Amino acid sequence: MEFGLMGRLVVRCGETVLVVPPGKQRAVLAVLLIRTGQVVPIDELIDLIWAGDPPRSARVTLHNYVRRLRHVLSAAGQPAPVKTSGSGYLVETAADELDVTRFRALCDSGRKAADRKDWGRAAAELGVALSLWRGQPLMDIPCPRLTDVEAPHLIAMRIAALEDRIDADLHRGRHREVVAELQRLAEAEPLREHVHAQLMLALYRSARQADALAAYQRARGALVSELALEPGLELRRMHHQILNADPVLDYRAGSAADYAAGSAGAG
Repeated sequence: MEFGLMGRLVVRCGETVLVVPPGKQRAVLAVLLIRTGQVVPIDELIDLIWAGDPPRSARVTLHNYVRRLRHVLSAAGQPAPVKTSGSGYLVETAADELDVTRFRALCDSGRKAADRKDWGRAAAELGVALSLWRGQPLMDIPCPRLTDVEAPHLIAMRIAALEDRIDADLHRGRHREVVAELQRLAEAEPLREHVHAQLMLALYRSARQADALAAYQRARGALVSELALEPGLELRRMHHQILNADPVLDYRAGSAADYAAGSAGAG
C-alpha cells in the first residue's frame, strides 16, 4: 500500500486508488501517517482533529472514523494498516510506502553522494526526491493544528532539497540549464540568500555578468526592505568575486575550480 501527503492525500493499493472520504476521516489518517510508526494517544488525536474544542461524543466519533478508515483501507483485500495500541492508534508503513519517508531517504542518499563529490548521483537522487511532490503538502486535510505546523516544515525540506540539487548541477557545469529555475525560485523565496548566490553564479558562468550583478541588487533590496538587513557573507563574497571576475568562479570540468555557490561561505 502506498500513501501520499505531498499534495492531496492519496492512497493506492497496487493499481487501485482507495478513496478516503473528505473531512475528519482524512485528518485522522494524515495525523497517523505524519507520525508513522508511533502511537498517537486518543486524547491528542481528539485535540488535533477538533482544534481543542471537541464535542462530548468525540471518543465515540473518533472510534467510528477509525472503523470506517479500516473499512476503506482494506477494500483492496489488504489488511488495514491502522492499529489500536493501548490508549491510541498508529499506522505502520514500510520505508517505501509513504512519500514523506521516501523523500527523506532519497535526500539523505543524495547528500551523502554530494559529500563524496559524486555530483551526478547527488543530482539524480535529489531529483527523484523532488519528483515525489505533487503540490502543496496536506492540501486537502481539514486539520489546521496539523497543517499549520507540518506543511511549512515539509515545504522547507523541499526548498532545501532543491537548493542541494541545484548545487550538484552547478558542480556538473549545468549553469545555463538552471538559470530559469533559479530565477523562479529567487522570486518565490526572496529572502533565501543561498538561492540568490546560486543564481548569481549561474548567470556569471553563462557570460551574463551584468545580470548577475543586477540579481545581487534585487536580493539586497529584498533583504533591506523586508528584514532591514544587509546581505550576509555568502552574497557579499559572491558579489565581490563577480565584480572582480575571480577565476575561482569559472567552471572547468574535473578541476578544483569547479566552484558552486555552496562553497561561497567556506573560507
